[in-house]
Amino acid sequence: MKRLLCLLIIVISLQSFLPVVAAEEISVLCNGKKIIFDVPPVMEGDRVLVPFRKIFEAIGAVVTWEEPVAIAELNGNRIQVTLDRYVMQKNGAYIFLDVPAKLCRDRTMVPVRAVAEGLGAEVEWQENTQTVIISVPDKASEKPADFPGFPEVPDFAEVIEGVQLVSSVAYGGGKLYRVSDRKVALEDYGKSLKKLGFVAEEKEEYTCYQKNDVKVLTGMYQEYVLIVLQRTDESVKVLYFKNHPEIPDFGACFSVPVLEETGNSVTYDMFSIELSALDQYFQLLAKEGFRCILRENGDIYCVKAETEMVVSYKEGQLCMQWLE
Repeated sequence: MKRLLCLLIIVISLQSFLPVVAAEEISVLCNGKKIIFDVPPVMEGDRVLVPFRKIFEAIGAVVTWEEPVAIAELNGNRIQVTLDRYVMQKNGAYIFLDVPAKLCRDRTMVPVRAVAEGLGAEVEWQENTQTVIISVPDKASEKPADFPGFPEVPDFAEVIEGVQLVSSVAYGGGKLYRVSDRKVALEDYGKSLKKLGFVAEEKEEYTCYQKNDVKVLTGMYQEYVLIVLQRTDESVKVLYFKNHPEIPDFGACFSVPVLEETGNSVTYDMFSIELSALDQYFQLLAKEGFRCILRENGDIYCVKAETEMVVSYKEGQLCMQWLE
């Protein structure tokens, strides 16, 4: 009887121990150095989740909390992650996640690839060794961070030293920066744009730099520097929903397959579609006069006059719902 009891205790102990062992089989290396976690990485689907603070402090990011939002900043990039949401923010732009951040043993666990790449790191997964390899480039050799949706344009905060991003409006909007000498900063930023082939045109209240279909508008707003980006290319043919002629049809504009359609909503299959198409769509909405606002539940609320639409993303499916 005692032997049976001892065997039962051993079995129960092993059952509680095995999941931890499986999780610890996943290793994470940053620039060749193994990261030791107090809560081990876990696999959900084909995504590896790791503790937020530990992973970003290991790659040199500054981590802060504005409950319930976790924030990491590195080399001028800033990402914001909220528990149980399929969307994070990078420099004010929205990026959808296949797996949301989760709470595990009092730690905020985040998908390592999405958030690490959000700060400019490169991420590689080695299946045979169950290892995540993160490479963080030196700031001196790093290409300046791009504005979301405008890879041709270097970020003002990466070109100019001592700049603080105050606020940003995603997809076709502007960014406000705080800097000690605004005039000198704008002149230096203009020089960097000219080196990239942008042509300057002085306006009454701002300067317009243009290269091909991209315009960069720079100027001063109150005590800040304001940078606004615009794309003049009309290569995307704008088609509108039949039942809502004031709203551009995402599927028709970017050839996205429809999974389901009802009277007031449409669901798209995003598995085979680059999320850059969604970025272009929000730019298109901005040109049409829509304001896009991130809600607390992770959805994006789009409004223009009396027209309202909610965009949500989950597990490879994008849903657009109109509010009557």
